[in-house]
Amino acid sequence: MKQLPAIAALFLLWGCGAATDRPAAKTDGLQGAAGMTPIGGSPRVEQEKEESALPVSVAPCRTDGPLPADVTTAMGADALHTLGQARIEARQPGEAVRILHEALQLRPDNGSIAGDLATALLQCGMVEEGVAQMEAAAGLSPDDPDILANLAQAYVMAGRLKAAGATYEKAIALSPRDGALRNNYGVALMAQGEAEEAEVQIRSALALEPSNPEYLIDLSYVVARMGRLQDAELLLERVLRDHPDNADAWAMKGFVLALEQRMGEAEAACERALQLHPGHRGAAENLEFLRRQAAEKEIGSEE
Repeated sequence: MKQLPAIAALFLLWGCGAATDRPAAKTDGLQGAAGMTPIGGSPRVEQEKEESALPVSVAPCRTDGPLPADVTTAMGADALHTLGQARIEARQPGEAVRILHEALQLRPDNGSIAGDLATALLQCGMVEEGVAQMEAAAGLSPDDPDILANLAQAYVMAGRLKAAGATYEKAIALSPRDGALRNNYGVALMAQGEAEEAEVQIRSALALEPSNPEYLIDLSYVVARMGRLQDAELLLERVLRDHPDNADAWAMKGFVLALEQRMGEAEAACERALQLHPGHRGAAENLEFLRRQAAEKEIGSEE
């Protein structure tokens, strides 16, 4: 099974602003650059949401009732598992839950099936059920770093951040050269307000994959929150030099420029992000905030 992205942790730290031991740069209402939602698509970019295993938004899911017309239990557990995975990819989590439940009844000892069932439950917005099912999957496959990573993400979605951190540490011990694991652990640490530890983990991910734009963007957020705005700008310049059309990098640049009170440049960066990806929620919300602030300032100067 695939690792789930660190979306929920990013929502917590960008949407709410994690505290640090150092004075954090003042955000004054700005949202995080990727505009994440508690249950959503990818770790970094809105445009990746179509590719992610987690849901973009929570819609009613029918998880009970008969199997879909094209599915029968005579297919066997492996075939049902494959069909359930396809339903997850197709954003049909209710059907995926029903199919994978049948597959798991046939193979109750299969951790991969149990983990994919948990993913479908999370995709339906059934977070507590998804956590419980992912815990069961980890019990069946305690040495599978992908399942442990997914359990950590489920804990983040449920707001159980300390449990998430402990689970990430177990996964990293099993797969120490997995950059995504270390980066996502850093994101979870930042959500707990542990900025310095978050920086260590994300830099360790970059040591494994020095040019990974997702890790660089995450690190830029961490150092910006620690007040190191020039460092954040330099990291984003690295991303944009190699990936000039990265909407997330432009959105994060707008966020950092706003913290530097360079409001006109911040607006331009958010506008660029929206040109590249019109559905980029964070860029849209930050741009709206910047324009509202500018309008209020203009009204105040006229009075």
